[in-house]
Amino acid sequence: MKTVLRILRVGQAAVEMLSHLPRRCRYRASQQSVKKILVLGYMGLGDMALFLPTLELLRRHYGAAQWVMACGPYSNAKELVERAGLMDKIIIVAWQHSTESSRRGVLRELRAMSFDMVIVPFVAPVRFFLPALMTIPCRAGYYRKISFPIPSPLRLLERLAWWFKFYVLEEELFRRYALNISVPLESGVREHERSRYLRLLEALDISLPQGQEESRLQIFPQDHQWADDFLVRHRIARTDRLVVLHAGASATQKWKSWPPEYFGAVVRWLVESKGAKVILLGLKEEQGELGPLLAWRHNCFLPLLGQTDVGQIMALMKRSSLFLGIDSGLGHLAATVGLPSLRLFGPTDEVSYGAWKETQKHRVLHAGISCRPCLVMGVLRPGVPNASNCGHFNCLRRQTPESLCHAIEEMTRW
Repeated sequence: MKTVLRILRVGQAAVEMLSHLPRRCRYRASQQSVKKILVLGYMGLGDMALFLPTLELLRRHYGAAQWVMACGPYSNAKELVERAGLMDKIIIVAWQHSTESSRRGVLRELRAMSFDMVIVPFVAPVRFFLPALMTIPCRAGYYRKISFPIPSPLRLLERLAWWFKFYVLEEELFRRYALNISVPLESGVREHERSRYLRLLEALDISLPQGQEESRLQIFPQDHQWADDFLVRHRIARTDRLVVLHAGASATQKWKSWPPEYFGAVVRWLVESKGAKVILLGLKEEQGELGPLLAWRHNCFLPLLGQTDVGQIMALMKRSSLFLGIDSGLGHLAATVGLPSLRLFGPTDEVSYGAWKETQKHRVLHAGISCRPCLVMGVLRPGVPNASNCGHFNCLRRQTPESLCHAIEEMTRW
């Protein structure tokens, strides 16, 4: 039933798309003409951490405009944007669970706000907002140019299914149609995600500043106080070897996870052999998959799953010696606050999602096997073993606890 409804909604969006054909003209936005800007902020913590420098430069250029962001009700991106002070207003739209009646209400509200520009990241749900977006003169954003070679033995129906999933279900067709100022993100070009996002400035004829732009994420006094109280309560001195660990992944990204028993072996080694204190961070929903890790009890191993917000996490990171984990949003946050990191990469690309500054302080581990990375810009390579069907996950399982312990010793000299 869900599949039928999804196909019907795609058909409805296609009709809406055709009804707006006359509005596809290219538009150049001057600083004076842009008075109100909408940002579709449907991004995870990591994506928003990498998108923030672009948003900050756009905000600086269109400083006189009113900025509004639409995002989901449980968005970590919302907290990052609030801490950077980039939005004048944030509206919550739970598009995935919206009825057609509530969708029409949201579209009316957006039309009534009379935006001059909308910023569309490549993960934004364009199809849901399409009728309102097409009334906005300047629609700037990204689309993905996927150039995977599809093997010739792949059956025709499998090819068609892949193209349908990418262009229709993942909304690439609607995104390309809606944008009149667009930045193509090419799968064959390996570049950092942060650099990809910054190319939107060039498309808008905005000069890039010299050097790297730093995010102005704020850690509030109450966050610092919370972190200090936590350290005192658990008898952790500022001189102690404090490791922040993120071992789990969200329900939609389990293929990023390293075996929890491997992490358990590393945590025991850190505590028993190196005298370190380890804080486990992450979402409450990650508890189930981390059972083998959480089963080990020690007063120097402190699980805080689902008990911290972004500000408290950053404050803890400021007081830590090392971030240890997988390719996740917390890894990007560690790089943002300047905490040395050691991360394990499997299906994803370390060139796109590794550290972007002070690279000597950060290190990634990955297995040197030919089938990785199999996930590029959120798209699995078709016709070859990938994270959805390989069944072995050798890109992660071949990285042993011993190799991670050795890398920690090399990095920290502990």
